[in-house]
Amino acid sequence: MTTRIYIHREDAPQFTQLVKFPSEDDHRTIGDLLQDFVLKYNSKFASASPLDVATCELYAGDKKKLLKRKSVALKVLSNQADLFLQVTNKQNEAKPVTTSQKHGKAKQAEPSFTEVITSHLRQAADSDAERNFKNSRVIYEKVLAQVPGQLQCLRGLADINLSNQKHAEAKRILLTAVEAFPGSSLFHKLLGDALTGTGEYQDALEAYDKSKKLWKTDNTGLGDLDEASIELACSRALTKMGKEDLAGTLIMNVLKKDENHFDALFEYGCAVLDRGRASDAISVFLRLLVRQPKSKPE
Repeated sequence: MTTRIYIHREDAPQFTQLVKFPSEDDHRTIGDLLQDFVLKYNSKFASASPLDVATCELYAGDKKKLLKRKSVALKVLSNQADLFLQVTNKQNEAKPVTTSQKHGKAKQAEPSFTEVITSHLRQAADSDAERNFKNSRVIYEKVLAQVPGQLQCLRGLADINLSNQKHAEAKRILLTAVEAFPGSSLFHKLLGDALTGTGEYQDALEAYDKSKKLWKTDNTGLGDLDEASIELACSRALTKMGKEDLAGTLIMNVLKKDENHFDALFEYGCAVLDRGRASDAISVFLRLLVRQPKSKPE
């Protein structure tokens, strides 16, 4: 199971990075996560004061436990863990818990705005995991009203609308997303999907082309995208435009690189079926049926 960790920058400008650990054999340390976060943050907010790895630390959870840089991340963190970056210095070390003194007694500080937003995002992630997308939508929209352009919310709403075939609404969200994150290959690809759904095929192809150009340099940390996915999305738009030959060329390009590519084989089966080659299509679909991963028992 893929482990997901969220790293948050508490001070403005706000930033959240999703880090994925696809394997239990991943030995990245807390120091590695910190360095990668700082690089992405400084790249995204070039006009802001740059972060320095030497003066930053990562804290875990609500109690703000300081994490040692040499610790292997998967050994000290659980799935869906929240880490908070704090800037420290010699004169004023960052404190795990903020308190204020009143009448000689320590009083727990109220949750910061960032902590409240982070709590909402955790709730949305939990709702997504439980497939309670109606609740996720409400939370994402609530957060976006307070933090326009919040990356996780834009991604979540885009996915929900696309999966429910609400292409016009997905288009609205994704136009905002590509404006807020112009370097995101994934957002441009998803915009292409939305435009294909609304019948704006030429605009969709332009979005896919932009996505492909950004694919190798994307540093937004969204992931979940490869070049084959973009080419197959292009092929679907071309098919809708009646340009089946061009669509077929893209599908075959993917299959040349990987003759067992599941999605490419599916698109190929659909293409030959549309051309009246039912027996060839059946052969392809049977091949896919055999290759389909079996679901694990609960």
